[in-house]
Amino acid sequence: MSLTNGTSYTFTVTATNAIGTGAPSSASSGVTPITVPGATYYVIAPTRFVDTRHPTGLPGKLIANVHQTFQVTISGPVAIPANAVAVTGNLTVTGQTSAGYVSLTSMADDTPGTSTLNFPAGDVRANGVTATLGPGGSLSVTYVAKAGASTQVVFDITGYFASDAGGATYKPVAPTRLVDSRHADQPLTSLVANVAQTLQVTDLNPADTTTSPILFGAIAVTGNLTVTGQTSAGYFSLTTTPDNAPGTSTLNFPAGDVRANGVTVPLGPGGTLGITYVAKAGAHADVVFDVTGYFVNDLSGATYVAVTPNRLVDSRQPGSVTKLLNKFAQTFDVANQASTIDANIPADAVAITGNLTATGQTAAGYFSLTTTADNDPGTSTLNFPLGDVRANGVTITLGPGQTLSVTYVAKPSASAQVVFDVTGYFVQ
Repeated sequence: MSLTNGTSYTFTVTATNAIGTGAPSSASSGVTPITVPGATYYVIAPTRFVDTRHPTGLPGKLIANVHQTFQVTISGPVAIPANAVAVTGNLTVTGQTSAGYVSLTSMADDTPGTSTLNFPAGDVRANGVTATLGPGGSLSVTYVAKAGASTQVVFDITGYFASDAGGATYKPVAPTRLVDSRHADQPLTSLVANVAQTLQVTDLNPADTTTSPILFGAIAVTGNLTVTGQTSAGYFSLTTTPDNAPGTSTLNFPAGDVRANGVTVPLGPGGTLGITYVAKAGAHADVVFDVTGYFVNDLSGATYVAVTPNRLVDSRQPGSVTKLLNKFAQTFDVANQASTIDANIPADAVAITGNLTATGQTAAGYFSLTTTADNDPGTSTLNFPLGDVRANGVTITLGPGQTLSVTYVAKPSASAQVVFDVTGYFVQ
C-alpha cells in the first residue's frame, strides 16, 4: 500500500486468529504522511568536536598530505544521530609550520580536489563550513602543504542536517547588512575586549519586516561576520547568550586585517545573538554582519541536500568566469554545472552552500556574491589583503535561472582570480 504525501488517512485494525477475524476497531485519528525532498536542520549550542592540541576528537596534529578521520555521529560530545547527512560549524587552523590548506571531506583523501581553509604560516585562521558526512557519519581532514609540515586543527559544530521532517527549514534572503558598528545608528557599538554585547536578530513583531530581513520565528541564521579596525589580535565568538569568556570561537584574526567568516549559528532567547571580542584588555574592534537567510521550526522553508564537494568555478581555468576586474560583476550558472552527477545542482534549487576563495589578487579588497549582477554591491562575502590565498564558507540565495554573480571591489585596474567549491543546496 502506498500513501500520498500530504493526504490525511484514518486506519482501522482487525485481529485474526484460528477462530476467525474479529470486528474492526474504531477509526483512528487522522494521520498525514509528510516527506520532504531533503534534510531538515537541528541547531546545537556551539560545541568543540575536535582540538588536536589536547587532543580531542583526533589523536594529534595533522601531518602534511596525510588524512585523519573522526567520528561525528553517535559518539561525539553532543548526540548527533545516525541519520545526519551534514553538519555546520567552524574549522580553525593554528600552529601551522607551512602555508597550505585544509580540506574537510566526506571520504578519506590524501590529495583532495577541493579546499576548505587556506592559510599562510603562523596565522590562526577560521572558516565556516557546511560539510557533507561520509560513511558511518564521519569526516576526514587533510592538511595539504610541503612534505614534513604539520598543523593543529580545531572544529566547532553548530548544527546538523538529518534525513527526516522533524527539524527546521531554510528561508533564503538576498544578502542584507544587519549591523555595522562603525556607524552611530547601529544596534551594536564598537566591541571592547571581553565584554559581550547582545544583537537583536529577529523582528519581535511578526508583522514588521522593516527593521530586519529575518522574520519572526527564526531559530538560526546564516550570514557573514566581518571584523575591521581591531587594535589587537583575538577572535569573535557568536553565542546564544552573552558570554564574556566564551568556550568557542567564530572568527579569528590578527591586528589590522579586515577578515570575514561565513556562519550558521543558533539564535538565543527572543531571537538574539551574543557577540564577544576576546583579546587583551583595552582592545577594541568594529563588527559587520550581513545576513543571507534563516531557519524556521516548521516545513514552510527549503530542505537541504548534501553533495560531494565539487569545484564549480575556477577563473584560472577556461570556464564561465574569467579573471575578475575591479567593480565588474560576472554572472555564472549554478544548476547542472558540476563535473559529477551526484554533485549537480538541480534547476529548482533556491540556495547553495560552498566555499569561495580568492587568489592572485593585485590589490586588497573584497568579493561580493550576490543574487543579481551588481558592480557596486552593498554587502561583502570575502575580504582579503594583497598576496594572501583566502577562503570563506558561504550560504547564498540563488538568483534568476539558478545563477550567482561575483564582484571584486578594489582599486581601479586591480584584478583577481576566484574559485568556488559547492557542498550542497536547498530545495523547496
